[in-house]
Amino acid sequence: LLQNYGQPSYAIVSGSINSIQSTGTCCGYNNGDDYLGSNWLAVQLDSDLRPFSCCTSQTASCTTNSDDYNGELGCATVVNHTVSLFYWILLAVVVSAGFLVFLLISISTILISCLIY
Repeated sequence: LLQNYGQPSYAIVSGSINSIQSTGTCCGYNNGDDYLGSNWLAVQLDSDLRPFSCCTSQTASCTTNSDDYNGELGCATVVNHTVSLFYWILLAVVVSAGFLVFLLISISTILISCLIY
């Protein structure tokens, strides 16, 4: 995907990559070096340049040695962490809901038993 980043025919993919990189404050799949060899970087004047979405300012591209660069952390790590977090939250909600249903059934059974006898 990063090979074709910035190409007009891949505008939707490039936009999605920019969104992930901006939101996750990350760059590339493993790190910003993933842009080495990309078509986007091939037309840039500086091989240390990275897309604006890899930069904290989010307004212009930055170089790998600037303070504005977010390229140390790859987006795969960020996405995996986010998915894992949502998984654990979902698991907690399901277990809590199951416990609540069990508790309500138990209380209902006790109340019905008291009313019958």
